[in-house]
Amino acid sequence: MTSEPDRELEGIVEVDVDQIIVPPERVTSVFEPETWEEFLESVRTEGIKVPIIVMNVNGKLYLIDGLHRIKAAKELGIKRIKAIVKLGTMDDLLIENIITARLRGRENPAQTAKVVKRLRDQFGYSWNDIAKRLGMSPGTVKMYYDITRLPEQVLQLVGEGKLSVSKARLLLEIPNARDQVRAAEDIVKYGYTEMQARELVRYYLEAYIEGPVTPEPRKEPRHAGPELVCAVCRLEFDENPTYFWIHQECLAELMRAYAELQEIKKAKIGSDETGSTSEPLPQHRELAPTESTSGRPEGHR
Repeated sequence: MTSEPDRELEGIVEVDVDQIIVPPERVTSVFEPETWEEFLESVRTEGIKVPIIVMNVNGKLYLIDGLHRIKAAKELGIKRIKAIVKLGTMDDLLIENIITARLRGRENPAQTAKVVKRLRDQFGYSWNDIAKRLGMSPGTVKMYYDITRLPEQVLQLVGEGKLSVSKARLLLEIPNARDQVRAAEDIVKYGYTEMQARELVRYYLEAYIEGPVTPEPRKEPRHAGPELVCAVCRLEFDENPTYFWIHQECLAELMRAYAELQEIKKAKIGSDETGSTSEPLPQHRELAPTESTSGRPEGHR
């Protein structure tokens, strides 16, 4: 049986692996199975060379950095491990964990969001206080906090780096959790930009104009106001506009072609009004003998 660590324990020391507590809210990296096996083999042959970082909170050692080293030690039967021990409080622990992860460029945004929520709700930090301690803007901190209201399936996509925090926050406008998950999956599947993600959210919101609807099968959205117009002809939609994505260059070409078509139509209408019925023959067709005013064909010269 191992003894409890000293309340004043600090510095670089050897500690019992079983004494280290992993806090439930923390930021860590995710190893792929192949990477984990390589890391495990490295620990087996070379040992753990880099000390883990822990925080001594009232005599208990909480992990700040080194989760995979702890797991490897336990799997390989290593009982003691070198650690950098810092003195602090639980909120110091959470902040140190985020800062360490961000410095190493391996932050899990979903876990960061949960830590921010705990700092705000449990420890009473203001947005400005959290922002200063974490090196973020208050707006970014609030955005992280907000996404904790999303379903766990959406937060998983955020944690895996497949869905950005800003796109995830857009989904909060959708009132139904099931539709939030469906929209998040669509954004990831089709690689939507933030602008396209906004359009997708609007698609779902329009389905709620007359109350929630079953999302299967998906229906064409009904437009609620007269301001939506066609990008080409500039006419308003009566109902059921169709959404599709198009490159800006392609849209410009389409609009030029449409404008040329309108000019041709205007010229045709003008010629009809003046009584002219002659139309130019297609250039690819062989010219036939023309007819004279008497109706007899004229010979070739």
